[in-house]
Order: sequence, then structure tokens, then C-alpha cells
Amino acid sequence: MRKCFALLLIGLTVLPPAIHGQQILGSDVNGILYVTPIGGSDLGAQINAAAGGCTTGSQCQIVVVPGAQTSFSTGIVYVANESITCPVSNAIDNTNGSDDFSRLTYTGSGTAVMMGAGNGRFVGCDLLLGSSAIEGIHIGSYSNFVYDAGIRGGSAGTSLIHINGTPFASEDNHIQNTRLSDFVGNGIYIENANDTHLTSITAYGKAGNTTGTSLLVDSNGTGIVINNFVGGNSGLHGLWVRHSLGGLYPTFGFVTNFEADLANSDGILFDGSLGSANIDWTLVNSWSAGSGGTGIHISGGSGITITGGSIIRNNALDGILIDGGSEINTVITGNQIIGNNSLNTTNGSGIRITGHPNAVNIVGNVISNYNEAATGHQKYALLTQSDVEGLVFSNNLCSVNDTGCSNTSTAVTSKLTYSGNINTDIGPPASYFPGTLGVAGAITENGGLSVTQTIGSGTVTTAGTAVAAGTSQGQPEITITGAKTTDVAHCSLNAAPVATWRTGIQLLAPVVTSNTVTVWSPCSRLGSYCGVLDSTLGFQQCPSYGEMFIRRQTLSTRLCLHMREELLGHAGLQQPITILGERGRIPHLVICIQAHKPTEQQVAVHLFHQQTLPADGVQNLQQLRQQQLLWWNRRPSYRSVHAVKPSRQPGQDLVNHSADVTQWVILGRAFFVRQTTEHITLLLISSAHAFSYHSSLWISSSFSASC
Repeated sequence: MRKCFALLLIGLTVLPPAIHGQQILGSDVNGILYVTPIGGSDLGAQINAAAGGCTTGSQCQIVVVPGAQTSFSTGIVYVANESITCPVSNAIDNTNGSDDFSRLTYTGSGTAVMMGAGNGRFVGCDLLLGSSAIEGIHIGSYSNFVYDAGIRGGSAGTSLIHINGTPFASEDNHIQNTRLSDFVGNGIYIENANDTHLTSITAYGKAGNTTGTSLLVDSNGTGIVINNFVGGNSGLHGLWVRHSLGGLYPTFGFVTNFEADLANSDGILFDGSLGSANIDWTLVNSWSAGSGGTGIHISGGSGITITGGSIIRNNALDGILIDGGSEINTVITGNQIIGNNSLNTTNGSGIRITGHPNAVNIVGNVISNYNEAATGHQKYALLTQSDVEGLVFSNNLCSVNDTGCSNTSTAVTSKLTYSGNINTDIGPPASYFPGTLGVAGAITENGGLSVTQTIGSGTVTTAGTAVAAGTSQGQPEITITGAKTTDVAHCSLNAAPVATWRTGIQLLAPVVTSNTVTVWSPCSRLGSYCGVLDSTLGFQQCPSYGEMFIRRQTLSTRLCLHMREELLGHAGLQQPITILGERGRIPHLVICIQAHKPTEQQVAVHLFHQQTLPADGVQNLQQLRQQQLLWWNRRPSYRSVHAVKPSRQPGQDLVNHSADVTQWVILGRAFFVRQTTEHITLLLISSAHAFSYHSSLWISSSFSASC
């Protein structure tokens, strides 16, 4: 009671006379001036009059005393260091009758509050704008704050808050804990301003409007820091960045936890007026959903990043559309882009690219219709409808899209890196790496691995000319542009052999010279009819180093292996395979023969330099004949090729005991009729010198390759 009495006494002793018939209650205690709204008076004029009594250079605090709703038509004009505080009453209401919480109603046709002198404060006031208002609060100059305020109403041409350095320079202005609602124009409009901070803002447009924008950033709006901005029912866009006024582009936007919900058009739009300008905007952990257009539409602007768990979902068209053509360095990483294209348009996808942009990096996103299958119809996770000057699409989860993970058919593969994506619908898609692939360390096979660089291929056809036993025959040269003598070529048959080739076709490794490859057909079997059919050459330009592992079927069932009597010296399995020298050739047999569950044994063969064939292409291969069994003597293999010498092991079966069933299945029937298996042409290929009985060979190579 003593405190209240003292305040009343002071108020009575310093009460100034009425000005223009309007009651003003004020005092100079701590520089606080109290203004009581009176019916029929203009509150704007009252506040301006009170501020006129403030001491220049000192803080000027004006308190609007609680009372009934008050209308005013005179705009409030701040002086330097002025603060206006109202009883806090603002709340969000985006219905047509949202006037109940407003205490201050502006009925004029200009700006309700002009904060242009610097260091101003607008705290706790709830401001309702009439349809003639141009601006609710205009902020210019330096270091102004709007805190815990509410602004609502206006028309399509109204900005509830306009931050603009014209006619005042504008920097370091803050909007905090403020609610904007029931608008059909702009919630916040920023232009010609530097270092603007928007924190904990709610901006709900009038329900059903088609003209509003929660946040509009235009030319010369730079250094904008946004944290926790919730926008809904925006009308046009939740966020619109454009360059319509000339001068500097709107650059350096740092956006965290931004929500654009239920916009009538695109949720977030980077306008085509931005062109290729480097604007450097980053959206982190943000949201664009339920829009009538695209979730995030990038028609212009370079250096745009969308990251940090942002969610783009359930939009009518694409999740993200890049279509300006001049954008550079767009980064989309670590987001959820789900259930978009709710209108089920023909090409609507999670991410769609058209217009030929530059440098698009899409990494580590979830792009799917999963959990939105009832409404989402993304055709692809990624759809390109133009080339892209550098596109990375890697490590994305792209399952459950209507058509597939991606369609990048319009992107030139030399500009595309596509790897590590996961599609659980049909398995992981293939990966593409432009240029040379360098690998540090080992490449581990997991379910099949093939690392090659094919530089050309070709086909040669002969009439099947007989080749004498023990000789070889070169076929016409195949031109392979770029071939080098150090390269490795592989060839295979394109057609089944004729019946007379019952004992096998022999293909030596092709001879590679500059820009040409020659296929050689040898025959080392006495009494055989050998030749070459139509064969196709695949050419790999890649030096290889390492070991080759060879698996083959057991010897013919017509030869019994008397292990206990003959020990192991006769067995073809122990014989080395000769590697021809000097010209970089390896006598490859055909790869991918399907063995019928044979007993497998591995032999490690070390690669040596290879040996040149004679100039006329015909060579006596007597040295490559089968090695004799049963401890027969023969001269050593030519030029530093050594037999593999596994340690001897005691036999496990008695003499004349039958071998395991799996070693007898294939060859048992071949004694009477042609052999039967999945690839008859492959099983007819036997080595010219590696073993003495007809058997099929399957080669699996593990190399360290440098392409």
C-alpha cells in the first residue's frame, strides 16, 4: 500500500496539463511515460506527443496502460532509443473474425508504426491493420527490436512487418517471439537490409487465401538469420527469395527450422530472377509440405543447400524441382523427400531436374513414397529431363517409388557419378564413375565383382578351316582403336561348333598390337578337327597383377586312378599351366563355364612375361602337348615355367574303388553320346597344354588393376 500511494502522489504532483484535450498520464521517474487510451482520442497522436518530451540521447520508455480496444489513424513515429510496451494479449487466429485479441487498431492508409530512428523497441503490443494499411511496422536504421508482439490483418498489398533501409540505412534488426496472422499480403518483407534476425516467429495467413507470403526476401536483403520460423496457409509461398528491385542480390541466408506448410503454390521458391547469382542460402532441418505446387522450387540462384534432416513431403507436384538452367552448385543432402506428387502427374518425382543446371549434388537422402503411399506418387526418386553439368547421385535410399529409383537417361554419363544407392524393390542399381577409378587398398569381392575398362570390341568370322594337329592359325585382324601391346584381350565364340568338332576348340589368347587384335586358333589334339567360328572380342585396357585360381572337373570316368599304386605323379591336376611370354598374352580359356558340382581344387599360378608368336602366325605347339601320365619323362616346360608342387597326401580309397558320385555324373554319359551341359560350346574348350584328358575349366581371377 505504501508503494502504490507513493506512485499516486508522484503522479499527482507531476501531472502535466492536457494537450489538445487528450489526457496524458506521465512522469519522469526512471524515464517512464504512461499513456492511457481514451475513447474518441487518437492513440498514435498521444504516443507521439509523449515521445516528444523524451530527453535526446536517453532511453525513452512509453507504457500503454491496459484498456479497451483503441483505434488510431495517426501513425506512431519513433524517436531514437524509444520503447513502447503494451499489455501482452496477442495470439494466433487466422479466421476472418480475428479481432478479439487486438488492443490497437490502425485505420489509416499508410504505416502504423515507423521505427526509423534506431535502437527502438516494440514490446507486447497487438496491432490490427485495416484494409487500407500499407505497412504494419516499418523497421529501418540500426538495432531495432520487435518482441512478443502480434500483427494481423491488412490486404493483399499490406506487409505486416517491412524491414527496409530506404529511406533509412538498416542493419542489426531483430524480430523475436512474434505472431503474425490473418494476412493475405506479406507476413515479413525484407529488402535493402543487412543482418536481420528472425527468431521464434509464427506466421499464419488467412485460411484459403491465394496471395500471401509468410516471408519475402528481395534485392539487397543480405545476411538473414532465421531460427524457428513456422509458416502456414501462406497463400502463394512460405518463403520467396527474388531479385526484383535491382542492386545487390539477396545473399547469405542461414535458415534453421523453417516451416512452410499448406502454401497454395510452391512451399519455398527461389525465383528465376536470381539467375546464376551466387546467393549462398542454406536450409537446415526445415519443412515444406502440403503445398499446391512444388515443395522446394529452385528456378534460380547458385549455392543453395538443403540439408540437416529437412522434410519435403506430400506436395502436389515434385518434392524438389530444379528448372532454371543457370543454377550452380545445388546441394541436397541428408533429407527426407517422401510422398510427393499427390496429384499423380506424369513426371512428378522426388527430385526433378530440367533446364540444364550446373553441379547438382544429391547425397544421403531418403526419397520414397514409403509411409505416404496413399497420397504420394513420386515416379522416381530422381528424374532428369535435361543434361546436368556435373551430377552426383549417391548413397540415397530410393525404394518404393512408383516407377523406379531414378531415370537419368538425359544426363551424359561422363558427367554423372551414380553410386551406392539402395532400392530394396529390385536390388541396388548399377553404379557409374566417370574417368579413371583409383582404388587405395584391396577390392573385396562381395556377391560378384567386375572392375574393367572396355575400350573396344569386334567380331571375326572364318569358314571353319581345319587346323593341323599341333599347329595354330591366325584369323583376320580386328581393328581396335587405342589398343596397345601391353593390353589384355579376351575372346569367346558367338555360335555353337559344328558336330565334327567333337573333341574341342582351342582358342589361344589374342595377340594385341597397336590398334589391332588377332585371334589365334591352335589344335594340339592328334586326330582332331579344329577351327574357329564367329568369335567376339572384348578388350580391356588395364595391366593386371596377381594370382589366378583354376578349378576343373575330374578326369574322365574311363580312366581309373590307382592312387595307392601310382601315387600322385601321374595326375593331371598337379601339372603347371604354361604362360606364354613377351607380348603380354595369357592363354585364357573361356570364362563362365557352368560346372556340374565337380570336386574343386585350387592351383596358384604366378604370371610371367609372355612369349611372342612367330611372324607368320603359325607355331608348332608340340611343347604344349599334354603331359604324360604314370611318371613318364619329358623335357622341361619352356622358359622358366615350373610345376606346382603340392605336398603328397596318402590315398583314401582302395585300388579300383569307385570315385565319388559327383566325379562321374557328367563324363559317364559322354562315352556314348555328345556331352550334355548348360554351355556345350564352353565345355568343348580344353587347354593346349595344361592337362592330358578332356575336361572343362573354370577360371576365376583376382587382380589388382590400374586402369
